Amino acid sequence: MTFSLKGILRASNPVRRVFFVALWCAAVVPASQSFAEPVDSAPVDSGRILLFDDGSEAKPAAVASDQPPAFDLGGMVELRGGTDLDDDDFNEHDELVRGVGRLWLQWPAQGMKQLGNWRSRLYLSVETDYLYMGDERSQRDFDLELYENKLLLANGPFEIELGKQIVRWGKSDQLSPVDNVNPQDLREFIVPELEDRKLPVWMARARWFFDGWAAEGVFIPWHESADIDYFDSDWGVYRHVKGDVQDAALPEDLKGYLMGLRVSENDPPNTLKNSEFGARLTTTIGRWDWGASIFYGREDLPFFGQFPIKNLALPGAFSSRGVLQALDDAVLTDENIEVYYPRQTIVGLEFESTLGVFGVRGESAYFDQTSFLLNDLTSDTRPVLHTVVGGDYTGVSGFYGNLQLSHRYIHNYDDSIMYFDRHNVSLLGEVRQEGLRGTVEGYLRFNCDLHDGGYYLEPGLVYSGVKNLDLTLGLNIFGGDQDTFLGYYDDNDQVFLKAKYHF
Repeated sequence: MTFSLKGILRASNPVRRVFFVALWCAAVVPASQSFAEPVDSAPVDSGRILLFDDGSEAKPAAVASDQPPAFDLGGMVELRGGTDLDDDDFNEHDELVRGVGRLWLQWPAQGMKQLGNWRSRLYLSVETDYLYMGDERSQRDFDLELYENKLLLANGPFEIELGKQIVRWGKSDQLSPVDNVNPQDLREFIVPELEDRKLPVWMARARWFFDGWAAEGVFIPWHESADIDYFDSDWGVYRHVKGDVQDAALPEDLKGYLMGLRVSENDPPNTLKNSEFGARLTTTIGRWDWGASIFYGREDLPFFGQFPIKNLALPGAFSSRGVLQALDDAVLTDENIEVYYPRQTIVGLEFESTLGVFGVRGESAYFDQTSFLLNDLTSDTRPVLHTVVGGDYTGVSGFYGNLQLSHRYIHNYDDSIMYFDRHNVSLLGEVRQEGLRGTVEGYLRFNCDLHDGGYYLEPGLVYSGVKNLDLTLGLNIFGGDQDTFLGYYDDNDQVFLKAKYHF
């Protein structure tokens, strides 16, 4: 049996299309190959020794009796379906289906290939991503594109990596002020985990290891923004305002005007003048790992420089009802919603260590300017200091706990900023407990805003009794007032089932 990409695209049923994507990814992989996903910290072959990414050396590796494979080929397929717990709004998406398939190849399979005085390693991957959000105004997105594709070249303590890649800075989990090199896929807000939201970008990355220090530099030739929706999505900036307007009892000329609102994204030209770059220095002093970084780039989230409806003054949050009520004193202009991505400089510090059985870590970053949405639906920038500290504990009985405290301070704050206060304090983390000899795991991810009462909870149960397969049943629960950052998505509570298979 064979499957073609054209056949996948022609499948009209969203569940069937995701199923075909999974079969297509599996069909193109030889069944006889041995698979393992490469990781950044894997040792690389340096002739007679093994050289690790941090510059340290290990003892000579034993020579295998059998010839190792020339390359390492692997992949994964993840299918997830969800349905809302309540029918809160006629225009909301009550169902969600998402399918992600990824294939990767690393050459050579082990170590690195010698090229004169340099050693090299090539990593290639491709990804298919299908997202369906369904109701009477359903929305579908399908992408087939390159994922991480990079070439690593190393010579002694110096290495350079070229290509499309993901670079992780900082020490914190799920919320990291220092980790700003890659944009995120926010079409489902924060429901997917941080590592699943990261988008690879084209860049050059250089590292140099010397005397217990590591210096790193990144150069990004052009800006790439976060992946978000503006209209007709439960997670969009303006949610379902167009659908609500279409159903409202409004004059036809006003209804036509509101339905015609458009977003013009003013992406900076792909020139060296608009490139981004950063540097990071890390070391270990005693039992403490330290790092300092600076990144000069552009904001990943949009700055709304212009909104066509003037004299708006929304009551602390965006909603279709709030916009319609504010139209009495508004002035309608023949303009688009103009979006920009301003320059931004971020200076960060990070640390990590252990205190007894506990791991401790933290980081702090100063943003010279960050965009905030105002109650007239335009943006303004403010300097921000964001600090996260926390720790984790791993027990002997399969228990794991992680707790972090986040504080974000907005300089020059005023009440026109929506969703945020001057001081924004949140408690976030996760707890996990294994059972049934490691085949079942219960977990809870949480994020609670202590300053305004908004929260996000994700309880779930994971079954991993089948080799290479994880099945997860869980809930995504948002709560709080509509004028809070997390409570804004209170209508999006859902139950989901996820299957993830590695091959």
